[in-house]
Amino acid sequence: MRTPKTLFNCSKASFSISLAPYAGRLVVATTREEYCRIFDRWYSGNHKLDLEQPGECMDYIDSKGRFRVLIYSATMSALVHELGHIVSYVFKHCGVRHSLTNDEPFCYFLQHLFDEIVKRGKIKLP
Repeated sequence: MRTPKTLFNCSKASFSISLAPYAGRLVVATTREEYCRIFDRWYSGNHKLDLEQPGECMDYIDSKGRFRVLIYSATMSALVHELGHIVSYVFKHCGVRHSLTNDEPFCYFLQHLFDEIVKRGKIKLP
């Protein structure tokens, strides 16, 4: 089954969200093509995202030591899945320990990122 071309209703090919209170930025690609273009620029490669793959994310530290995370998602469920990875990347980078006995920071941060992406990406929720 082929995934939809895009989940987003905004006119931008990508947009950026602060990872505050943690250091760094989340770059949201609204199309597969834009994700691959940014990925290639960051990693000096030729990345192809499989058409059957509904989402992907990668972390990156630029030449100035700035932490960046890139995400693409074609479905709502893939967006939530990829955001789980992103919160893990951010916590690892910032030295935040995550455990099942202390999962509130993880859940609140995931919710915050989801809300920001929905708002900035003009995603229509059911």
